[in-house]
Amino acid sequence: MAKAVAATIDEAYQKTGKKFILVTHSQGGNPGWETVKYTDNIAAIVAIESGAAPVVGSEDYQAMLQNNIPVVFYYGDYIGEEFSDVPVSEMWAMMKSMAYDF
Repeated sequence: MAKAVAATIDEAYQKTGKKFILVTHSQGGNPGWETVKYTDNIAAIVAIESGAAPVVGSEDYQAMLQNNIPVVFYYGDYIGEEFSDVPVSEMWAMMKSMAYDF
């Protein structure tokens, strides 16, 4: 999937001459991180409620560092101690922690 996204970005870059901001959501975040390895035409990544973040030191992480790609994470509901009664709050807390580590 990441290679297909990268090919699409490269094709659009050839037509416009402009790098792109890649927007990912939820489990679509993982292919987004990998896409950076296959194209030089990503200007930034916006990760909305990303299901994961690249592990510090991983190949995906190193590719983003090498290409100096800024990343912003946005998370919404169910994060925080006040939501401890919500069944998925622990999962979202883990995802937020991964983003902070990143």
